[in-house]
Amino acid sequence: MLTLCRAQAKRLRILNPLQTRSISYRIKISTGDYRGAGTDANIQLQLFGNRGKSPLIALSEDILTHSIETSKQGSQSDEWDHTTSAANTRPDLVQRNTTQTFSCEVPKELGELKSIQIGHDNEGLGSGWFLAKVVVESDEVIVDDDDTPKSASFQCNKW
Repeated sequence: MLTLCRAQAKRLRILNPLQTRSISYRIKISTGDYRGAGTDANIQLQLFGNRGKSPLIALSEDILTHSIETSKQGSQSDEWDHTTSAANTRPDLVQRNTTQTFSCEVPKELGELKSIQIGHDNEGLGSGWFLAKVVVESDEVIVDDDDTPKSASFQCNKW
């Protein structure tokens, strides 16, 4: 079963509302700093906008581009860049106190992002997961009339 988290911040819209090409998104998943907060389970996400929804997106190693472990003071350490690392040299996909960035394409424009649905399949040992936050970004999306790319933040802070 997937957990629904609603947007609490800025709304996103597409630069050109008539475009029919796919839209690229960066999805940043932050896992909390609690014992057992990471998961070995398979994670899926779906984006919901005022013009439609995305297909289910499997957050897998194939689309992982960056992973950062954050210390309790908020500084970043143990950074891992998927584009330069050799295969099988990173830790499990989602671990305690980390933020992973995934890149994906959605086959149609969704309009303003309103919510996401995210969850996992409970597979594997240690399948519990404390999801802190999800941030969705795109260079092809802006907020209001500002030309600067923006993001939508979805706070969860739940197991």
